[in-house]
This record gives sequence, structure tokens and C-alpha cells, in this order.
Amino acid sequence: MTPQSSSSFKYDPQNGRTLAIDYGEKRVGLAVTDPLNMFASGLPTLERTTKKPLTEQVADACSAYSFKAIMIGLPLHMNGNESEKSQEVRQFASEMENCFEGPIRLIDERLSSFEAEERLKAQGIQPSKNKGLIDQMAAKILLEESALGY
Repeated sequence: MTPQSSSSFKYDPQNGRTLAIDYGEKRVGLAVTDPLNMFASGLPTLERTTKKPLTEQVADACSAYSFKAIMIGLPLHMNGNESEKSQEVRQFASEMENCFEGPIRLIDERLSSFEAEERLKAQGIQPSKNKGLIDQMAAKILLEESALGY
């Protein structure tokens, strides 16, 4: 599929990075790999306070990068069944397909936020006062758990 708007993602299957998205109602965590897809770095967390479509907000936040793939955390119940939020994330992934011509993969995100909180606590950071950092760390965990992308 060919990107259709000015807020599309740049696709580079050879040298692109992998983007991870931790989708949430209030905040969206973002993380990218380095150009060699060896390390993950968090990007500023998006606060969902605008009426601008989320796909445009994410594309704007990532405009400096080109990507070979995008991963989106899929929230599942602990037993592996999908939730109402899973359907919302699937809809978001479908919208992302309209602005990125590369592969988009949904990845099981069970316990990623819990692990993010535990990592922050281990660093002496209070998760309750750093919600945006939790979302950013959760996106980094998605990349790490999938061996840093594709």
C-alpha cells in the first residue's frame, strides 16, 4: 500500500528502523530501534489530548525516521483471549496500514506495563509519578521481546 498523506511514515525495507507502539486511551508509548536494529530507544510519550487522528500524531512524532516495520502491542487477557481493547488496537493497526507501506505486526503485550513499572522501580523511579515513562518503557520492552523487530 502506498502512503496517502503528508503525515505518512517513511518506508525503507533495507535501512529502516522498527517502531513499537504501546497503544493506550490516555497515552501512547513509542520506541524505535537504532539503524542497525540492535538497540531500542524510547521516544516522547504522546498524550492523547488532541482531536488530531492518532496515526497523524504518531507519524509527526516519528517524522525524523524511516522504518522497515511497525509493531503494535496487542492487549490480551491473561488467558490469551482478546479484550474489547484488542479490537480497538486492531482498528488502529488497520488505520496505520493506510499510511505505512511496510509490515505492521501485532505483538502480545501482556505484562509489558508491569515489567516497565518494575524496571523503573529498580532504577529508583516512582512509576506513579511517571506514567508517560511507563508507556515509553513498555514500547521498548515490545521491541526487546521481539528481538528488536523483524
